[in-house]
Amino acid sequence: MAIKGKSKSRGAKGVTRGPKPAYVPVKTPLFRRRWVWIAAGTVLGVAAIAGIWYGFAKQAREDRERETQQRLAAAIADYRGAIEPVLATVGQPLPPTGFQVFPSLADALDSVEKGRRLEDSETMAGNVSEAATGAAAATDGIDVSAIVADEELERLFVVYLFSSQRGIVEGLKLYEEAASLVSLAAAADDGERDDLVTAARGVLELAERVFARGYADYVEAQAMAGAFEPIDPGAGLPLPIPTGPTG
Repeated sequence: MAIKGKSKSRGAKGVTRGPKPAYVPVKTPLFRRRWVWIAAGTVLGVAAIAGIWYGFAKQAREDRERETQQRLAAAIADYRGAIEPVLATVGQPLPPTGFQVFPSLADALDSVEKGRRLEDSETMAGNVSEAATGAAAATDGIDVSAIVADEELERLFVVYLFSSQRGIVEGLKLYEEAASLVSLAAAADDGERDDLVTAARGVLELAERVFARGYADYVEAQAMAGAFEPIDPGAGLPLPIPTGPTG
């Protein structure tokens, strides 16, 4: 006999399965990736090539600079060999970078202005005039064009040499004129002497300035060639030439 109130048992409810686990690949470390090594090799290769190129370029530049310096030294040696014997006849170096020309002429002019030692001053001035004439001609005869014929010489160096020659020649010619005026003043009477002394002093001052500019250019040319040694006024010895930048 069937029992009432009981229903048929229902089947158990099914459970939904979770998602199937997916495979996650392990990432290769950056330093083991091929493209990283390729990129690094490329960069290192370019850097190596650049380094080699820079080394060759630097060496070539240093070689050019050394050759240029040798040319400058050779040119200044030729110019110095021609002009130094001339300068020795008109004066002496004035430490550290100047040059004193015919110091006796200024003394003679002072004596004439004071009316003293007129005959001696006239003789002295005549000797100075003769020496200045000869020195100017000798300096003007230096073939600077042949000395700077090398096309590799720096333009500024060439300018210094030509300017030096021109300034020294013009300065010596002015010394010649000043000496002639001193001679005239020494032989003149009192009425004319003062005017001649004034004229002689003006020309002498101009001669000093013009010659000094020419000699300064000579010093600059020597400095460019690394051949200038300034004189120490205390010890009478060359001063060391600074090797670093001077600004």
